[in-house]
Amino acid sequence: MQRKHEAIKAADEALIHLKRCFDALKSAKKWGLFDIFAGGMMSSYIKHQRLRAANREFEQARGAVQRFMHEATEMQNITALDLDLDGLISGIDIFLDNVFVDVYVQSKINESMRRMGRGITQIEELKERLEKA
Repeated sequence: MQRKHEAIKAADEALIHLKRCFDALKSAKKWGLFDIFAGGMMSSYIKHQRLRAANREFEQARGAVQRFMHEATEMQNITALDLDLDGLISGIDIFLDNVFVDVYVQSKINESMRRMGRGITQIEELKERLEKA
């Protein structure tokens, strides 16, 4: 029972940080679109503030996901978590501020949002399985 409680607690923590990461990426995406069409140094700077916030939340989520997987796999033989925990995006386009770099960074933001969305769904599904067990 204690392991189940710890696993669910770790899942909740991971979900909080993954959702905050997703929200920060969503904000960065909006600023990225502004940067592409009306841009400048200020919009690039704000976009990268949002990306740094996303990275901080992502790093917090990484630890919680690892704790969750440790507890969950020992309880239910769960091995099917396909969460890509690579880092997010660096700040190249503040210094190389042009439309091509902005579009590239925007594509990386979109890719990161898809990964976070998949991760959130997977953690929610595994947490639900644990709660029913």
